[in-house]
Amino acid sequence: MNYNDVLRRLRFLLDLDDALVIEMFARAGDTVTPDELTAFLLKDGQPGFVALPSDRLERFLDTLILDRRGPRTSPDRGDSSASTPTPLTHNDVLKKLRIALDLKEEDVLAAIEQGDGTVTRPHLRCLFRNAGHKHYRECDDELLHAFLNGLTRKARKRD
Repeated sequence: MNYNDVLRRLRFLLDLDDALVIEMFARAGDTVTPDELTAFLLKDGQPGFVALPSDRLERFLDTLILDRRGPRTSPDRGDSSASTPTPLTHNDVLKKLRIALDLKEEDVLAAIEQGDGTVTRPHLRCLFRNAGHKHYRECDDELLHAFLNGLTRKARKRD
């Protein structure tokens, strides 16, 4: 699953129109033109497809968190990602979406199950650990795909 897939699924899940997505990128300090957004939303292999860089998706997700949850009110615990930039992983996407959508562990498990995926509670906890932790596990494409599909199915049932 590439970053374009994540953006495309989030746009559908949250029912975001192009203007709002462009505005969110702008608030993240990133200029995206309508043509550029269209290229990001194309599927891999389609003519005009442009790969969305991880840092741009990360800034978009951070803006989504601010929009949906507001600024951080707890004392800053020191953002280690600010000192050493690392590429965005599927685990990071999962964490940021969990925060932005205010999901509890049960909600994440239910979304993955709704998206035809399977994960145990202990394995899920391993996905949210820091990369250096001995029980850390990487989130694979299938699991992130199931999570996003499950969220979409759940949201569309409410409509």
